[in-house]
Amino acid sequence: MATAAEAIKLAGASFRPDVILMDIYMPEVDGLEATRAIKKLYPEIAVVILTSSEKDSHLFEAVRADAAGYLLKNLDADELFNMLEGVAKGEAAMTRAMASKVLKGIARQQIGGPDERSKR
Repeated sequence: MATAAEAIKLAGASFRPDVILMDIYMPEVDGLEATRAIKKLYPEIAVVILTSSEKDSHLFEAVRADAAGYLLKNLDADELFNMLEGVAKGEAAMTRAMASKVLKGIARQQIGGPDERSKR
């Protein structure tokens, strides 16, 4: 598929995928917005962000969007396939480096939405 809009449309098609690989940088609608839309319409579908972006803000937004993982495109092919097999079993797909960023973000209260931060 070429656009996020196509990804959203195809997610609801009769073949309903178990896992969708989504890039952040897509024409028209970005992959994070598409992930939010897919998860809202089809919460049972696991969306894994596969991107070149190492920005913390993108990672944290993917977590808030309920992505099942966040992987960089420079990942070794065997490791990618192992991670995707894990997603099919209900596991998160994230390298140790990304998981470390998430944990640090939680500690700094950057992951949760504004309501969660204001409760403190």
